[in-house]
Amino acid sequence: MPDAFSTYTEDFILDWITGTNKYVSLHSADPGGTGTNELTGNGYARPLIAPAGWTAKSNSAEGGRQVSNVNTITFPTVVTADWATWYYIGLWDAVTAGNFILGGLFNAGGILWQVGETGLIPAGELIIIVGPSTVA
Repeated sequence: MPDAFSTYTEDFILDWITGTNKYVSLHSADPGGTGTNELTGNGYARPLIAPAGWTAKSNSAEGGRQVSNVNTITFPTVVTADWATWYYIGLWDAVTAGNFILGGLFNAGGILWQVGETGLIPAGELIIIVGPSTVA
């Protein structure tokens, strides 16, 4: 059996992920395979990353291929009460509900955005890496 995806396959997966509009979610705990633990309320909403909002595919230092966000990702201003501390980030195919595409740990120390703050994720900080993956 092969022991890793080919570069072609890694690029194919990244093209599929970044080829249509995606929406970024924040999670207070591991979203698992279904996108659980997403923040809610107090002005929270998923911002859009359009297909043009990703860098060109490149080799990852960890192995495999990667893309990252071209522009700052801007979340709505926090209203009424602070958002829950979040650790994980995810991608969806819809601004509400929809299909959960992927998720992962973003900041092990957690991030808390408080009333009046506008949440920002700087350009290049949301990195999606595909591979090397073991195939069994």
